[in-house]
Amino acid sequence: MKSSRRYFIKTSLKMSGLLLTYGTVGCIRSETRDDLADDSNDIDLFRLRITTNNKFYLIFDNVEMGQGILTGQATLFGEEADISPEQFIMKAAKTTANGMRMQMTGGSTSIAKRHEIIRKAGAGYRAAIVKAAQAHWHTPKENISTENGLVFNKKTRASLPYSHFNKDIAKMELESDPPLKLAKDFKYIGKFDQALDSYEKCTGSSSFCIDQELPNLQIATVFQSPVFGGVLKKVDLSGLKKLPGVSDAMVFDDCVAVVCRSYWQCLKVRKLVTKEMLEWEAKDHLRVNTAQMQSEYRERLEKVELNLEEGEIHLNSEYYFPFLAHATLEPQSCTVHYHDNKLEIWAPSQNPSSVLGLAYKLTDVPRENISIHAPKFLGGGFGR
Repeated sequence: MKSSRRYFIKTSLKMSGLLLTYGTVGCIRSETRDDLADDSNDIDLFRLRITTNNKFYLIFDNVEMGQGILTGQATLFGEEADISPEQFIMKAAKTTANGMRMQMTGGSTSIAKRHEIIRKAGAGYRAAIVKAAQAHWHTPKENISTENGLVFNKKTRASLPYSHFNKDIAKMELESDPPLKLAKDFKYIGKFDQALDSYEKCTGSSSFCIDQELPNLQIATVFQSPVFGGVLKKVDLSGLKKLPGVSDAMVFDDCVAVVCRSYWQCLKVRKLVTKEMLEWEAKDHLRVNTAQMQSEYRERLEKVELNLEEGEIHLNSEYYFPFLAHATLEPQSCTVHYHDNKLEIWAPSQNPSSVLGLAYKLTDVPRENISIHAPKFLGGGFGR
């Protein structure tokens, strides 16, 4: 691969099995340092945990926004490691001061910029498996084959799961630039046609940030001006607090938050808020509506002179398209739990590293005591 970056594979043995960490060295820009965990220049791109019973947990730093990156990353790694993509259990990495650094998803780079990196990680892992199997069976490389997370001795027909060699691989220095398969030998790339997240999404078992439940959790619904730049004209906090299910109401610089005991109570409360309780005011230049905009467009079009030659066929039609909201299908949410001078945040963000940095700046909580639980799925991206 033509790149000035240096890649690494780290191995460590845990109680739960072997942990492989694959990443890059020395590619962090200085201006991002406030959002980073420590003074290391290493970036963990993803991690693979192989349990003692041969389960494969692919821990990724990107979030799935509907583009299929979970299936893509599992396919790329599995191709080179000889593990079927459907064998992987995909998990989102938690963002902490000592965890993965610079967790961010954007620019359609999750696959495009990591295609070869992920494949090399898989190839390096398989090469280590083959090497360990050679030593175990005292046989040359030619007698070793791998498939679906199993390693075989072609001569004796014996087989062992990859996890059997966890301890051996933990002592090895894995290759960072192993040879990759040729396209003609692909088994999964371009051929595996299943979406690994389809079952969760079709059955409703997939979890989004808004599904987060905590003991004694309070839910706040936020009221903002219906137009940009609008200001709060009046608010009746006592009236808001008397609404059914409301436990509190408070005013901020640009919004009013009404706190309820459950999400569904918040939805009901939104419909009960009247103009007497809450009213916004827009400045004159912000008093714009659809009818006014359509009228202005028509006036401008009528001033356009069309030089059409006689005899041509003229067709006149009017089409109106409303402004499209550059917004996600998933409701915006953020759950915060402060306890024991620790801060835990569940937020559907494409950039949990910046969330950690922002939380550190806004609070007195030490950076090492802040955890960002990045979601496995986002209901759309759009830069959030």
